[in-house]
Amino acid sequence: MKKFLRRILLFFILILCFTSLVNFLLDVNTRRKSKFDISNSSKLILLGHSHPECAFNDSLINGFKNFASSGESYFYTYPKVKELIRNNQSIETVFIEFTNNQLHKNMDNWIFGKKYINHRYPKYSAFLNNEQELTLLRNNPLEYINSISQAKKKQLFRILTQDYNLINEIGGYRYLEKFKIDSILKSHDSDIKPLESCEISEINLFYLREIINFCHQNKKQVYLVRSPQHKKYYGGVNETQFDSIRLKKFSDVEFLDFNRFPLNNKDFADLEHLNFKGARKFSIFFNSLLQGGLLEKSIDDKQKFIDLRF
Repeated sequence: MKKFLRRILLFFILILCFTSLVNFLLDVNTRRKSKFDISNSSKLILLGHSHPECAFNDSLINGFKNFASSGESYFYTYPKVKELIRNNQSIETVFIEFTNNQLHKNMDNWIFGKKYINHRYPKYSAFLNNEQELTLLRNNPLEYINSISQAKKKQLFRILTQDYNLINEIGGYRYLEKFKIDSILKSHDSDIKPLESCEISEINLFYLREIINFCHQNKKQVYLVRSPQHKKYYGGVNETQFDSIRLKKFSDVEFLDFNRFPLNNKDFADLEHLNFKGARKFSIFFNSLLQGGLLEKSIDDKQKFIDLRF
């Protein structure tokens, strides 16, 4: 009986070793063959979630590429920016969306919640470091294991199709036609009071710091930006805490604030996002700032330069 059990145990150990080896080789193959190449003329890139995804129409901004993606936390932006910079020496400047909701504890769900881990992990699994893998395993082991199988299927499909061009899968400008502001404002609570503080996502902010550090190590200029939002957007209730954390944790990075860029209701898809009309107005404005020498201005003069153009 003992001999039989030893054979069973040995069998499972061999299966585990074989599986680990296959997973390792699939990851190595994906990292080696994946392409993140962009045009050499694209010297400025943008990262973030749905706010900048819908605000920056990069077809209207010279030398600029939008890689923002809806529902993406800094946890998953981190491997993305590393691959973009490693594969594109032409990149000089990185803009990173930093807005009020990225502080909130809910961002943890964007990292290891069922919906997000199953969507993001198969795409970025080969590019995550060991610490990130352990974070997912500790916080949602069942969905993490499930997402591993999805990731391997995706990698095998790439081998079969020889499709390793990831550049069109990692974000881009989103053209929104919808206009829901009128109906939203009818039910909007105009008496929402500012919050002194909210529980924050330490993991999300940690990976924002990692992104910034990586960019600095690779001699890339980094700016935090905040996209236009409707003046009645409820997400700004933690503004005091937002300013405090930004100055405490990210004082070494310049902040370009477009939160109050003047737009009409018809330019918004909802309180958080611009529709294509608003994106066009804002993108043309942003391009004019860049062409007018915004990034060459001194630290103190950049926001003044922006505000005077509003």
